[in-house]
Amino acid sequence: LFVSHKNFDCSSLSRFRMDDAIDKARPMHAGTLRLSRPITAQDKNIDELKYDFEKLTGIDYADAMDTDKNSDNKFRVTDKQALALFGKACEKSMPGIIDMRDVVERITAADAITGVQLSAVFFLASTNGGARRITKS
Repeated sequence: LFVSHKNFDCSSLSRFRMDDAIDKARPMHAGTLRLSRPITAQDKNIDELKYDFEKLTGIDYADAMDTDKNSDNKFRVTDKQALALFGKACEKSMPGIIDMRDVVERITAADAITGVQLSAVFFLASTNGGARRITKS
């Protein structure tokens, strides 16, 4: 897994304890991806995608997870699910400009790989971060 971000390089995840990696991944929850090839959406040329995973709701998450009917593992995100999650994060950050379908159906494979990596890091950080917030009663 490798995604470059101005504050974080995912290739370094293995060098940190998981808690440190989660904390380092937090700045990646929002940003802008410059596309390798522009797409058209709503009759506009789009050359970059803004994304913000923190804007996603529970139903946004569930809808993205439902895109891969073959997945039965709730503790792992598939590439198809991750791409849908990235598309939803873009849709929430660019309302009225782009929707999830525009993202998943029109971006290049190279850009999709980056979106999948960003989603995977968010998923991992959220899953492990959530586990830290659960307490026994």
